[in-house]
Amino acid sequence: MRIKTLSLLASALLLSSPAVLALGDSSAAAYEGIQQMEKAQTPAHAYLTQAQIGEIQTALKQRGFDPGRVDGIIGPKSSGALKGFQKREGLRATGRLDQKSLDALGLDINLKQAQEEHGE
Repeated sequence: MRIKTLSLLASALLLSSPAVLALGDSSAAAYEGIQQMEKAQTPAHAYLTQAQIGEIQTALKQRGFDPGRVDGIIGPKSSGALKGFQKREGLRATGRLDQKSLDALGLDINLKQAQEEHGE
């Protein structure tokens, strides 16, 4: 994760240099590409409310996975519980929230809608 972050920072610095800014439209397209990469790296839970995350933690707990304290915050325990759930369900076990995992938990939470509500 650090390497990706450093790579994005380096790209942003490069694009803000006077030489690149003088390129005009091509630098604007490159900047837009960086914004899309940053959006792709934003964890899905960043678009959810604490109440929604609490619902996810409760659902994991009800299915035998320990997310730690139900506090509406995705931390290492919640990620580990989600990863275990994903593995058991035959989903891609990343420990990161995705729509398939939410659906498998039986929750009525739409990640795409949550992103759109945040202007993404």
